[in-house]
Amino acid sequence: MNPRIATKATSLTLAVLIVVGFVDAVRDDDTGTAVLFALILVGVVALTLSSLASSSVTLRRDLASWLDRTSTATGESVDDLGSRAVSRLRAGFSQDPVDQE
Repeated sequence: MNPRIATKATSLTLAVLIVVGFVDAVRDDDTGTAVLFALILVGVVALTLSSLASSSVTLRRDLASWLDRTSTATGESVDDLGSRAVSRLRAGFSQDPVDQE
């Protein structure tokens, strides 16, 4: 399953459960529990939005510094250099082992 879909589904399920708990706490006139559910909902929404907003890949520091140094030396953008490096890596994975000898 796609991680973004799993994140959305989990967040939606949690939000529904939290809203039900909030409504139940309000109906029972339990202010403390209602406030707790409201704060949890705010946290779940914030975590969901931040996880879905990040579309970049986290790199190891040595790879990021290599991209920066190489980009500066060649004049190529970091994005183009990274894309080219990933394409080369993928091509190496898809080659037949007999062809590499």
